[in-house]
Amino acid sequence: MLLHARIGSWWCCLVVMFTASLHAAEPSASAERVAAPRSADAERIYDESRPRLLQIRTLTRATGSQFSIGSGFMVAADLAVTNFHVVSEWITSSSRHQLEWVSTDKQRGPLAVLAIDLAHDLAVVRLEGRPPEHEPYRLAAQEPRRGERVFALGRPLDLGFNIVEGTHNGLVEGDFREQYHFSGAINAGMSGGPAVNQAGDVFGINVARNLRGDLISYLVPARFARALLANLPSKPPTAEALRQSMNQQLSERQQGLMAKLFAQPLPTRRLGRFSVNGEIPTLLKCWSRAQGSKPNRAFGRDSLSCEVDASLFLGNDLTAGDVSIEHVRVRSNAFSGLRFTALASAQHTLPNDRLSRGQAGFERCDDQFVTLGQGSWRVSRCLRALRKFDDMYQLRLAALSLDTRPDAATGEREALSARMLIDAASFADISRATQRFLETLR
Repeated sequence: MLLHARIGSWWCCLVVMFTASLHAAEPSASAERVAAPRSADAERIYDESRPRLLQIRTLTRATGSQFSIGSGFMVAADLAVTNFHVVSEWITSSSRHQLEWVSTDKQRGPLAVLAIDLAHDLAVVRLEGRPPEHEPYRLAAQEPRRGERVFALGRPLDLGFNIVEGTHNGLVEGDFREQYHFSGAINAGMSGGPAVNQAGDVFGINVARNLRGDLISYLVPARFARALLANLPSKPPTAEALRQSMNQQLSERQQGLMAKLFAQPLPTRRLGRFSVNGEIPTLLKCWSRAQGSKPNRAFGRDSLSCEVDASLFLGNDLTAGDVSIEHVRVRSNAFSGLRFTALASAQHTLPNDRLSRGQAGFERCDDQFVTLGQGSWRVSRCLRALRKFDDMYQLRLAALSLDTRPDAATGEREALSARMLIDAASFADISRATQRFLETLR
């Protein structure tokens, strides 16, 4: 899709990448002489793939102009695979949008969505009109070896169909989603395009890039596309039926995520004299930062940030699935009780609201003073219901310790502000998550 790229929380790695930009116009002879050496494998793969590649456009019905673009690839005479997020605008707003396919030789026609897999960001579409008459792609029987040279194809930024040569690095470690790590530049507009092995068979589907690093991209394993293709309906479902399927799939997926996180008590760790939640291996990752007191600064600040990166793109810049937790501890042996209380109170802020007015209803908040362990805390909680999904809410939660008495041995005062954001979960799961989160605070 043109402007959609998820932001992950993975670290970068060093790769060598080759990109061949192939446009409709052929290069001149002089251009051929000065061009950098090209990969023979990349040329072969691109020549074989070009007739089977598609651009998938979401058009605005009122004007017929492009609203968003993505890529896709043929898997049968009239069937193609793409990302769910490439066609999500039509599913959520079919009265305002329509879908169109465009082949590399400029043929075009309408599209019908047959099936979606929200959890893995996939969709199968049927080409109407006169689909290209070329042999479709084969889905690879197995995953490439780690370190193997592979190729991603698509149409980035509407600049023409491209091929990107990179490295397959296997499944991303410590991620709730099952995705391959591809060391290559998958850019906006290439979403839904194929990633192929050296035989030209599709082993993955382009889905996202990491904006925090260089040449870190993600692919959906082709086995999920194979499963979706095996259960296609005989005729295209209505947009309303697809919306109901979205609703159910999101609910099931988020229930699974919440169960992994909060079905059991959270692990705990120390942050100064406080007990807070710790990491959940391979799922909830935490990073800490400490700022010691300086001669010209009368207080110190430590923070611990944890997140599970499990976001799904649902359309119109709406994502769901992320869970983030942050703890901020302030400390001082120079401030008086009143001044330190003011410093601590300034830390009591809710996580940023990620939803627009059109995506969710009015926010409802409550503020309570509770006892956790032997200490007193102020707890603030806000909920917003997602408009297009039944029993799905965004939670913003903040807790602040209120006991700021100095330590008897050191004279240092400490306070903790704890925050949690959940993008989308049922009311029951949010209640359980709130309980698990607060019971770690002591």
